[in-house]
Amino acid sequence: MTPTERRKRLSRFKAKKTGFGWFSYTVLFLAVLILGLTLAFKSLFWDGKAKVVSATATKEGEIVVSVFDPLGESITNIVVPGATQLTVSRQLGIFRAKSIWQLGENEGIGGKLLAETIVKNFNFPVNSWGEENLRALTDGEFPGILKSVLVPGKTNLKVGDRIKMAIFSLGVASPKRVYVDLKEGNYLRKARLVDGDEGYVISGASLEKLLPLFSENGISQKNLRAAILDSTGGAGAIVNEVGTTLEVMGLKVAAVSRKASLDTDCTFRTKDEELVKKVSSVFSCIREKRGTEGNFDLEITVGAAFAKRY
Repeated sequence: MTPTERRKRLSRFKAKKTGFGWFSYTVLFLAVLILGLTLAFKSLFWDGKAKVVSATATKEGEIVVSVFDPLGESITNIVVPGATQLTVSRQLGIFRAKSIWQLGENEGIGGKLLAETIVKNFNFPVNSWGEENLRALTDGEFPGILKSVLVPGKTNLKVGDRIKMAIFSLGVASPKRVYVDLKEGNYLRKARLVDGDEGYVISGASLEKLLPLFSENGISQKNLRAAILDSTGGAGAIVNEVGTTLEVMGLKVAAVSRKASLDTDCTFRTKDEELVKKVSSVFSCIREKRGTEGNFDLEITVGAAFAKRY
């Protein structure tokens, strides 16, 4: 036996004895790397308590709304077919779901238009968005999840968000990965759309069964009360939609008051830090420094500029 062969044999023996081959070292290295990155990068949405609701545009034209629930240790994916007719936010008209991502790109808004449109049509409190690659974060398969972290495509999720959500996803058991296709269960109904072809439109009554998925325990358990100040100058329907989304989050909308019309966007006042993150990320509202008045935990003022972009 040559000296080289003896060294190779000894190396294999040591690896076998310690139980550490190249694969084990690779896994250990990746674990240490992920831990280091988690500590190094801050997250914008993921805090380990509140739900992260993400809208993803797929190559097939579907929109997948994913609910990452850290307390419930579950991930729910709601699939909106590409042939679903939606009213696009910012008064951009009526389009099929499959066209909204590209429309956002054309308008210079990007994926934010996708998230806003889901909020407007479904009252789902979406606070993040992304392209096809991001969808693998929900699947639980390591190669796809790693790709979502490193090469996510266009998204507003920070590196820290993606790393922490990836670690969470890897730990979610299969029974707690739920897929809901809106084509099934009477959530949508077939109809002839405004473009003349057949597709789907929203069936509101059945859709309400999905809304509890988005309720935040940290908000609903505190019995928080909200007041909406309507300064839109007559866009009452939009104010009602905002109220519905707030209630989906877990708030109780206790008052809606009309005020003088203001050419402003959206501002809010609250002392609850959990509400700060939710309201600012879902509605892109700006927080006022002064506190709330009366017996309300949240006061949100919506103006005419908000009505134009909602």
